[in-house]
Amino acid sequence: MIALDRVGPNGTVVAVDPRPIAPAEGLRVVRGRVGDPALRERLGSFPFDVVLSDMSPSISGAYATDHARSVDLVRSALALAVRVLAPRGAFVAKVFAGDLIDELVLEVRPHFAEVVRTKPPASRAPSSELYVVARRFRPDAPRPERPVPAEAARPDSDI
Repeated sequence: MIALDRVGPNGTVVAVDPRPIAPAEGLRVVRGRVGDPALRERLGSFPFDVVLSDMSPSISGAYATDHARSVDLVRSALALAVRVLAPRGAFVAKVFAGDLIDELVLEVRPHFAEVVRTKPPASRAPSSELYVVARRFRPDAPRPERPVPAEAARPDSDI
């Protein structure tokens, strides 16, 4: 795992997933879903320096639907990030490209000094995935006005 390599032997990566994850040195797995209101307490001690979201919805085949579900997953990850990030921390989230990206970036921007969209060179050219990268978290920023989608509203989600 790249995250484990980046934190080194003195760091810890906390992974949240509803499915089992293979154990690794420096990895702590929390079985659960990002939209679960009890997740924050289950994460253990925080603040965290980075919140990284690689979530993907169950693919329906209808691109507009898949894009909207992907954006909702990022919103759920952002809602968690603003509650657990350390000042000046970072948030990185994978999202499917589409017409809701500009709105999503506007929701992320008040919480961070820098927000960019990027498609890494390692990403396959036909892939619609891109990443929202936000740096220098500002904990005093206003909370999102838009309600975070409830977990029950996304029964088709893998995460």
